[in-house]
Amino acid sequence: MFGLLIFFIIPNFSFASEIDFKTNTPNLGIGDEFTVQVILNTQGQSMNAISGDINFDDSFLSAENVIFANSIVPVWIDSPHISGNSIVFSGIMPGGYQSTVDPVTQNSVPGVIFNINFKVKSAGQNLIQFNDIHVYKNDGLGTEDIVSINPFILNLNDVGSNYVVNNVDIIPPENFTLTIFNDKNIYDGKNVLIFSTNDKQSGIDHYEIKEGKYDWIRSESPYLLLDQNLSGEIDVKAIDLAGNYTISKINKSKNYLDIILLLIIAIILFISLLIHRSHLRYHKKRIRNEK
Repeated sequence: MFGLLIFFIIPNFSFASEIDFKTNTPNLGIGDEFTVQVILNTQGQSMNAISGDINFDDSFLSAENVIFANSIVPVWIDSPHISGNSIVFSGIMPGGYQSTVDPVTQNSVPGVIFNINFKVKSAGQNLIQFNDIHVYKNDGLGTEDIVSINPFILNLNDVGSNYVVNNVDIIPPENFTLTIFNDKNIYDGKNVLIFSTNDKQSGIDHYEIKEGKYDWIRSESPYLLLDQNLSGEIDVKAIDLAGNYTISKINKSKNYLDIILLLIIAIILFISLLIHRSHLRYHKKRIRNEK
């Protein structure tokens, strides 16, 4: 009976997803900057969602920024961001994700979820660790997978090695399209704005939205429009971590003006047709009377 139990339990754990940290920077010391990759190994399974947070001791390290350009997660519900001594994240992978193919070896390798840039503040031994991690299978049921997590220990020295993270980014985010959408299951069927773009260098930091006379406000997609009558221009600014930005616009009022103009033309044509028919009837009656 015990052997049978082992037979059923071991496969479950052997195929559990693995989430891990990776860095290529050795001999870290005070003042050094370095990058830690957060990677996911699905062990050949298909996954479609991941969430959690990462904790670090801010007496030893400071998190400078988080970069999620070229992430295996295409859609972020809560994009990776620094919150105190944590990095919080939540995203989905529509259609599922299994692995990344190395362009050189063509082998399957774990995928990068995002990168964290740290700076060493003081010497000592520091543990960066995952907290409350959830990975969900792409099985149509939202089944949560068992996740294997490895600790990540850094030995930080008194003397640094002058490592500096080079993240010079002068390229703005990619152009993107704005779509106005309504569905009874989202905001009770009210008009919402849908948008998304990528930045292949430093990654998207946030979006800002401006509706007509209203001021710019920071928001995310889907965005509930303040002007449900869609009477003016809507601007969305995508800003990357380096401060570069791209603006997309949509003006639904022009579409409504076009529709109104077409209706006016149609009404004029209809009235002209009625007048024309009235004249024909008048002339026909007049001809009959003359006979």
